[in-house]
Amino acid sequence: MGLSCAEVSEKNEEIIFAYHDVSVEKYKKEGSFEGGVGLPEEEVLPFVILMKKVIQDHDLMGLDPAQPFFSSVSIPTPKLHSEFYAEITSVCAKSPSLDAIEAMVQAAKNLKLTREPENP
Repeated sequence: MGLSCAEVSEKNEEIIFAYHDVSVEKYKKEGSFEGGVGLPEEEVLPFVILMKKVIQDHDLMGLDPAQPFFSSVSIPTPKLHSEFYAEITSVCAKSPSLDAIEAMVQAAKNLKLTREPENP
């Protein structure tokens, strides 16, 4: 935690490129991508890990951390998940040095996904 938007994006990129490099090496050895490593699962991507943490920690409305955030062969990405990801990307693009979790909370507020505090 405590990583900026830019740092989380960089870590995400590192993982994606590592999977790509392994797939290319497998192709060079075996001549096929079948049964290869392919793209990383969402569970290993730092950006998605943080998104799911923010959803759970802030009890965001309408988002289910069990649903995919990126297109899956078997399960389509819920529209609200795509909108949340796009809003996070927008917030981070404007302020790459912003703490990634703060950016995600801001994105949730922008989309009105946060719950109003209850009055005692």
